[in-house]
Amino acid sequence: ANVYTQIGIVLLVALASKNAILIVEFASEKRREGMSITDSAVEAARLRFRAILMTAFSSILGFLPLLIASGAGAASRQAVGNAVVGGMMAATVFSLLLVPSFFVIFRRLGELGKQSENDPAPAGNLETTPPAPTEPVSPEEEQPVTTPESVATEDVTEEPNTPLETQNETDAPEADTPPADDEPTAQ
Repeated sequence: ANVYTQIGIVLLVALASKNAILIVEFASEKRREGMSITDSAVEAARLRFRAILMTAFSSILGFLPLLIASGAGAASRQAVGNAVVGGMMAATVFSLLLVPSFFVIFRRLGELGKQSENDPAPAGNLETTPPAPTEPVSPEEEQPVTTPESVATEDVTEEPNTPLETQNETDAPEADTPPADDEPTAQ
């Protein structure tokens, strides 16, 4: 195959996969929101329809001059234009029809595998709620949670809250004085 055609195909793969990724991402988001698999795939294709067509038409119209090129070097430009224009038309139709279909097929297979592992959960319920505590905890029994961030902030000494206008250069520590023994030195 022509090197220019191969370059056009690489560009085509990038554009087509971007459209497919966006459809799958939107469908997965709708599925997490609780829609059925089929409805989420249809809704994602409907939501991304305009953006996919705009990308396709702008790519096709942008590469159309390469497709109808003439003169010196026209064969190489026509090779790139032919690969991208023809491929983009096909990729647009396939991404709008096949990507939602494949999403439904593979998501059902994926959720079927998850459902067989967790039989008690119904097929439409993706979210599992943790069990409620058996005994209520009173405020006296609650222990404060200590995180590394809270420990680090407790060790820091607080400076007095004074406005910047009242502080003058005499309040700032001298740069020439060595640090006290109890303060760590910055390296």
